[in-house]
Amino acid sequence: MFPVIPQALREINAERPELVWMYPHWLVDWVPRLKCDNIVVTGPDSAVLHNERALRYGNLAPPQKREQLRLLSRNRKLEESLGRMDVRVHMVGRRDAERFEELTGHQGKAFFVPHPLYDYSEIKEKITERSGPLRVLFSGGGGKAFDGDHLERIVAGFVKTFGENAKGIELRFVGKGYGSQASTLRAAGYGVTQADWVPSYEDELASAHVHVFPQAVGTGTKGRVLTALATGLLCIGTEFAFENIAVEPGKGCVQYYEPEEVPTLLRSVLDNPNEHEAIAARGASDVRREHDPKRTVAQFWNLAGAKPAQPER
Repeated sequence: MFPVIPQALREINAERPELVWMYPHWLVDWVPRLKCDNIVVTGPDSAVLHNERALRYGNLAPPQKREQLRLLSRNRKLEESLGRMDVRVHMVGRRDAERFEELTGHQGKAFFVPHPLYDYSEIKEKITERSGPLRVLFSGGGGKAFDGDHLERIVAGFVKTFGENAKGIELRFVGKGYGSQASTLRAAGYGVTQADWVPSYEDELASAHVHVFPQAVGTGTKGRVLTALATGLLCIGTEFAFENIAVEPGKGCVQYYEPEEVPTLLRSVLDNPNEHEAIAARGASDVRREHDPKRTVAQFWNLAGAKPAQPER
C-alpha cells in the first residue's frame, strides 16, 4: 500500500473535484479520505488472475509456487478491499475486469478499455522485400515466470529441426537471461546474436521481420506485443500474448498452441512470404486504429463518467 499524504489529500479535496482518477490501485487507503462521489481506480490487470494463471500454466518449481500462493493471498485481500469501496475500477484486460467482479461479487464495478498504443517506428524491411535471412526477434529476457517452459521447448524444437530451419533464419535475443538459449542454438548451427541491453528498443523492433512471444502466462495487455504489431512485424505467440489486443489470429497475427510449432511456423513464413506479409500489415493497421490514444482516451473518459471531445475521424 502507498502511504497517505495528508497535505496532498487536503489539496485534492480543496478543489472539490467532480471526478478523481487514481493510479495505481496501491493507493486504495486514500479512497475513504477523498471527498468525491466519482472515483475511478486504475488497476492495470487483476493480480489475482495473474497469480491463478501462473499456478495453473507456469510450470513453476516448488519455491516459485509458494511465492505465487503468498502473492495470491495478499492480492486477493487487496482486490476484495477495493471491491468494498465506493469506486469504479478500470483495467486493461477484459478477463481481468470479469475476474475482479467475480471475486468481489459486484457486477458493473469494473470496466475494460483497450490499452493505448505507445510510440513505435516503422519497420525497415518487409518480409517480401528482405535481401538476407529472416530476422526473428525474442525480447524481454529469458527465464521469466510468465514464459513457463515455452521458450525452452521452442529452443528444443529448433535444435530438433535444424536441417529444415537453419537456412534463411537469423535469431536475435534482446534482454538478460537469454545466454543459455543463445548458446544452445549457436552450438546447433543457427545464426544467433544476443544483447543484454540495446540503446533503442524501437530500432531493434524495426530491424526485425518477426517477433516471437512465448507467453505461457499473462493478464492485462502486453505493451511489447502491441508495439511490435504496430511496427509492422509478423507476431507469433500464444492466446495470452494477444489477449486484449485488437488482432485476430490468422488475419493480424499468428497464434501457436504448442511451443514446438514455432520452428515450423517460421519455415512457413519463408515458404509463403506474401501471405505472412499480408498478416503483418493487417495486424499493424488494426492496432494502430483500435489502440490509437485518441480513441482509447475517449473511451476511458466516457466510461469513467466524463465527456471529453470525441477523437478525430
